[in-house]
Amino acid sequence: MEKVSVNKGLLIGVVAVAAASLLALAFVLGRASGSGSPSGQPSGRELPADPVASPLTRPQALPQQAPLLPLPMTSAVSITEPGDTRPAQGPAPSAGDHERESAVPDSARVAVAAYFDAVDHIQPGKMSGDAEGAAHEMAAALAKGDTSDLDRMIRETEAAKESLAAITPPASCAAHYRESLGSLDDALEMLRSLKAAMESQNPATQLTSVAARATALRSRSAALQKEELALRQRYGLTH
Repeated sequence: MEKVSVNKGLLIGVVAVAAASLLALAFVLGRASGSGSPSGQPSGRELPADPVASPLTRPQALPQQAPLLPLPMTSAVSITEPGDTRPAQGPAPSAGDHERESAVPDSARVAVAAYFDAVDHIQPGKMSGDAEGAAHEMAAALAKGDTSDLDRMIRETEAAKESLAAITPPASCAAHYRESLGSLDDALEMLRSLKAAMESQNPATQLTSVAARATALRSRSAALQKEELALRQRYGLTH
């Protein structure tokens, strides 16, 4: 591939946004490098039966939950359970919240924990180092016509989508699951658009669209974080 003619600062900026967005999604879906199991979550490989839906197909050991990323929020998917009048998001759990959590059937709590256990091991487009460093490194390679790192990220994100698609979520996590799949679709479109832009005769024009996709992905990932926290609080998995 020939060296593209594009403003280096523009390229670095776009790739930086794309890198930060993908890292945000990776944080939401992949925390397999952690250790330990939060209270109330299974640590073995046995998947419990969900009283509402079929069991997950990819059991894993549940890692320690990582802190939330300080990302801008747009909207979050609201999930409500029959008979649950507490809002999906809100202030810190009160004594009444804990009472409602204790009323959740153990089978439902374990099924939700197992779902997040499996999702936590999905790894979309892994990057080493911080987003800024990865962005400069990739931008420099792309400017020279080297798309090998980008191609690798596309393959890894495709594999992550296949892994996620193999999971059967409990009914209470259906909306979170759909948003997770949709986020991976967005990530793939962003990465493929970036590659197409670098292979075009006028990459600068297409890079603007890539940046917009990346920003939208970052916001969607932030909404997923908020939805996951709401589910963990509802089922008593945050202690």
